[in-house]
Amino acid sequence: MTARYLTVTEQLQLVVISLAITYLRMIRGTWSVLERYRLAQILIIDDDPLVGDILARLLKAKGHEAQSVTDPKEGVNRINEQDFDLAIVDIFMPQKSGLEIIQEVSRSKPAVKLLAMTAFGGQDDIDMRGFAERYGAVGTFEKPFDTEVVLAKIEEALAA
Repeated sequence: MTARYLTVTEQLQLVVISLAITYLRMIRGTWSVLERYRLAQILIIDDDPLVGDILARLLKAKGHEAQSVTDPKEGVNRINEQDFDLAIVDIFMPQKSGLEIIQEVSRSKPAVKLLAMTAFGGQDDIDMRGFAERYGAVGTFEKPFDTEVVLAKIEEALAA
């Protein structure tokens, strides 16, 4: 049996194949890292449109997809109809309690992470933020809020 040398074309084909394999391995590793930090679909439910708008703008500036609604029933409907990663829910709203929303969403869409917010966190004898966490929220924050604190809470909630 005589040794056969590869032609230049065959050598180039092997180089291209090995580069493609290396590239695919690199992409696969990069993809898993990117998947961890993918942008989130976030819904904000707050009866104050200004708060919802501020949070939505903040989240969009960070690259997330964010929607805001002022009607709690519409918010629950959107959560049930669409795929959200996170919902930020005001605890005190006139039409429906945020605690009710948290309980309902925890049962109907357990994959959706929930963050509760309130302007009355430290003023009541009753710890509403504690109730929110017992009912299914992964975290809470108070209004008015510091943007860095809220962004950290959101990242914690998405990682939970």
